[in-house]
Amino acid sequence: MKIRYITFGSHFQNSQASNAAYNRMSLTCSGLNLHGINAEICEIYSVLFGKSLIHYFGHFICIFKTISILLSLKKDDVVIVYSENPYSFLFKFLHKRARLFAELHEYPAYLIHKSISLKAVRLSKSFEKNLIYFEGLIACSYELKRYYQNYTNRKCKYLVMPLLIDFKKFTCNSFEKEDYIGYCGDFGNNKDGVPALIEAFSIISNKHNNYKLILAGGTNDTSAINFISSLIHRFKLEDRVVLTGVLNHNQMPEFLGKASVLALARPDNLQAKGGFPSKVAEYLASGRPVVLTKVGELDKYLTDNVNVFFSDSDKSEDFADCLDRVLSNYPTAIKVGESGREIAESFDFYRQAEIINRFIQRE
Repeated sequence: MKIRYITFGSHFQNSQASNAAYNRMSLTCSGLNLHGINAEICEIYSVLFGKSLIHYFGHFICIFKTISILLSLKKDDVVIVYSENPYSFLFKFLHKRARLFAELHEYPAYLIHKSISLKAVRLSKSFEKNLIYFEGLIACSYELKRYYQNYTNRKCKYLVMPLLIDFKKFTCNSFEKEDYIGYCGDFGNNKDGVPALIEAFSIISNKHNNYKLILAGGTNDTSAINFISSLIHRFKLEDRVVLTGVLNHNQMPEFLGKASVLALARPDNLQAKGGFPSKVAEYLASGRPVVLTKVGELDKYLTDNVNVFFSDSDKSEDFADCLDRVLSNYPTAIKVGESGREIAESFDFYRQAEIINRFIQRE
């Protein structure tokens, strides 16, 4: 049996969010290969397709690539379509050629983002309509599973898998702690609440004046970057908040391992309800105290003051109180961080790949 991940978007672009998607697929394939399954990623998009006339010609290349992948497979081989795919109409005609699975980790974009083109809405709804031809669906949350059940066939089976991590990669080195609160991720669309985190830090900055806030990541949204810069200026934190830009994934263990605290002030919205931030596993694996807003399904796996610290809400004041509680009682907080590492180990990619393999195998 061969397994082929088909992904449309270019996951090699300079983006923390796209890197997270590619890392998840890569870890899954690595784990499946270790279990003796031939698995690989098939990316059908090229960044060149966005250039003038090549854009339209590129669609034909993508269609040709998708058909070629499907025709190269035997009947018991598996295709996993990662995220929404604009060429889902092909699966309607070729679904008997191979076994089709989908892996989805967010609500469709037209539900999350207010400004989205009608063409994108149509493509998204077309993908949902064609989910009826899929044999199984992998989602990161029960919320998403319930949503997409409205579009799948009655025989479709489901697997909820919130996180994957190369656990050894984040625990093989021991880094000396430095005085900073760390965050990594996407600054755009207020997905992770970066403005709220900056404001929360401003509230405690005088009390904990030896700490910095270091933000790793970025966005292509110029207005989001400008707003973050304006917040830093307004709170007079130019010397206390550091923007590193997007870090290579190989740099993440050191960045997370040196932090005193790792933070994610994700707002309580529809995106948070359906998604599950992959960075949480890496945060926990570092063994450092982790401060999160209690959104989505995080509390199904984590417990406040046991293996994580939950802010009472996504308000800056509440998040600041939680950060203050951690920094003011750091010896206790470290013990909580060490317990969090044990949770992260359960999401190691080798273990999770075994679960995916069992899920895909025919009964």
